[in-house]
Amino acid sequence: MINQLLLRSESPADIDLGIRNTIMQIQVSILAVGTALAKVKAEKFFKQLGQKNITAYIDSLAYDLEMDSSTLFRWMSIGEVYKKYREELEIAGFNDKIGATKLPFLEEALKNHPKDEVINNLMIMSLRKFEKYAKSGNNETLETPPYWEERGNSYYLHGEQIISIKKEIKKRAERMLKSSIRVGFKALKRRGCVVAVHLDNKKEQKAFIAEARIIKARIQAT
Repeated sequence: MINQLLLRSESPADIDLGIRNTIMQIQVSILAVGTALAKVKAEKFFKQLGQKNITAYIDSLAYDLEMDSSTLFRWMSIGEVYKKYREELEIAGFNDKIGATKLPFLEEALKNHPKDEVINNLMIMSLRKFEKYAKSGNNETLETPPYWEERGNSYYLHGEQIISIKKEIKKRAERMLKSSIRVGFKALKRRGCVVAVHLDNKKEQKAFIAEARIIKARIQAT
């Protein structure tokens, strides 16, 4: 999850501290740092942090953290793209794991291809393939998306998002819903069917499963 301090804070000092702390973590959230750097640039927070421009701020940050400033500039450009297309990217379920380093090629891809196609390819293509696709003026053959996918709290059928579970619901309800959705997708893929049975407790569930297996085996044998 993207560090909320970096996304929502209006305090230059808090944002600066958030950037430094996030970078020092073992797993760096490029989206979190990049978005925060983009905010420092857009709001000119670097002035309140004692720097004359964003270049001086990033150079100072890189020096303090013993990093290459070019890496921070690249992350900032990623953050600027993410902020611009944040709504579409969040709906699609985009995150660091999918590949923030693909974002610098997003706008070029949008110039050459339809938006829905671009977002879909951003989600499923590797960095190398997406870069090639973005720079191509001709439509490339789309990778065939999996029959169904689970991305966090969102579910996709043939690459199209069809279900989204709110993160605010209770964990028990979330687990039950997710389990039901997975069973349904698996049944659809196998052209099977699902029978819903309400049971009052774990004891009934255990007994029912045992009997159901026997009945299923008997039916399949006939």
